[in-house]
Order: sequence, then structure tokens, then C-alpha cells
Amino acid sequence: MEALSEKRYTLNEYQRLEEESDIRYEYHNGEVFAMSGAAPKHSALSSNINSFLRANLPKGCRPFDSDLKVFVESLQKGFHPDVSVACRPITGPDEINAINNPILIVEVLSPSTADYDRGQKFWFYAELPSLREYVLVEQERRAVEVRYRPSPDGEWVMAYYEGKDAEILLRSLDLRLNINQVYEDTDDLP
Repeated sequence: MEALSEKRYTLNEYQRLEEESDIRYEYHNGEVFAMSGAAPKHSALSSNINSFLRANLPKGCRPFDSDLKVFVESLQKGFHPDVSVACRPITGPDEINAINNPILIVEVLSPSTADYDRGQKFWFYAELPSLREYVLVEQERRAVEVRYRPSPDGEWVMAYYEGKDAEILLRSLDLRLNINQVYEDTDDLP
């Protein structure tokens, strides 16, 4: 990733930048990085997951799309995950329209960001005490990786789901999601 400029941004300046632009940015302790737009398949996968979650979440919880930032206060970093879920009370810094207490984050893997999403970005998100589950969705094949921890200080455990009829267990929400629901109507999309 390459920073937008040499300038360091305050949180308020970062928020204004996003409000005045059609481009979304990640915020890393004063540095701002432009994010590229999503391909149709990427967007459809995110939408399928968001729709499933919206229909099945426990009362008091809600999914958000990539328009809402997740802010990791301890690292002073802001991200736009493809899907996030937070439960009430939903908290975050008002000055940047973000949440800081998601329990689940979903990232759809793009060829250009897959290594970052699996590695460094995961460890940034893992700094969030509220985060219990991190879900990575492949675009090129029907495969989903789920990382789960039962408590803020618990060890991360990984499960991998692949194949036509795999049932994805989302432990943080006590939900089962069929892999076919994730990939519904996406086979012909670029």
C-alpha cells in the first residue's frame, strides 16, 4: 500500500477527506491509503453474506457493509471491512463515523489484497477486544476460512469450509450458513 501523500491526517481531517470524496480510505495512525473499488463478484459475495446475516442475527445485533469503518483505537487504524457485525451497545468514535466493537468481520479476498487480509490486517483486527470471528471468503472457488476465539484473551482457532454443500459455523453468532448461500448467483460474475 502506498500512502495518499506525505501529509499526516488527524481523525477529523480523515473524516472530512472521506466525506468530500467518492473514494474510501484506510487510516493508519495519521497516514491515509486509498482503497480500490470492488469487482462485481466481490460485491455480490459481500451482499449475499450481509443479507443472510440481516435475516438471521439475534435481536440487538446488526450487520454493516463496507461503507461503515471499523476503528482499532489501540493502533489508531481505520478499515472498511466488506461486512461487520456489532451488537448493542454499538460504540465507536463519532468524529469518524466508525464502530470499534464488532464481534464478526468478513473480508472477501481479492487477488491484490488476499495476503494482507490473511496476515497483517487480521492481526490489526485481532487487537479489538470485542472481535470473536474473522471470516475470509475466496472469490475464485467455493472456500471460506473462519478464525474464531471464544474470549478476548483466547487463542484463535481456524476452520476451513470447502465444497458444494459445506455448512459454515459462525460460532460468535451461533449461526450456520450454507456455502451455497454465500456463492448464490455469483458463478457468472467477473
